[in-house]
Amino acid sequence: SVVGQSGCGKTTLIKAMAGLVKYEGVIRYDKTDLKDFSFWQTQKYIGYLPQDVLMFPGTIAENISGSRDVDSKQIVAVAKLAGIHNFILRCPKGYDSWLDGGYQNISGGERQRIGLARALYNNPSCLLLDEPNSALDNPGELALKNVIDYCRNEGKLVVVVTHRRSVLDYSDR
Repeated sequence: SVVGQSGCGKTTLIKAMAGLVKYEGVIRYDKTDLKDFSFWQTQKYIGYLPQDVLMFPGTIAENISGSRDVDSKQIVAVAKLAGIHNFILRCPKGYDSWLDGGYQNISGGERQRIGLARALYNNPSCLLLDEPNSALDNPGELALKNVIDYCRNEGKLVVVVTHRRSVLDYSDR
């Protein structure tokens, strides 16, 4: 975990690690420079949860899959892992329920959990989480802990940036 005050560069750091901003120097994943990754390799190996999760116009399933090939089994698996599955089942059309996009239709915590499921969708080797618990309630915080524990047990790298110290309780460093 990377902990620090607002404005100290935590988000910039994690965006650089995700390949979303220009940076100087070298960021390596398993001895491979991030600058040598193709767009598809970045999508495959790095899962990224931004600080401010936006939904795009589409179904919940499409939002989880990021409009990539929609694999229903994978969508349900990551939704369960992110603790959003039961909420989705209560929606009028379940995973086929329509989201208007932006910030509409659902709460910040629900957006964060759908965003977390989206970050997990491709089963990435590295999960980058920017303020993942900023809008989570207690069940959401538990779901986040479960995701981090799951990734740790699978040998995945998880980097969390936060100013809320509760995530330190289940972080290695």
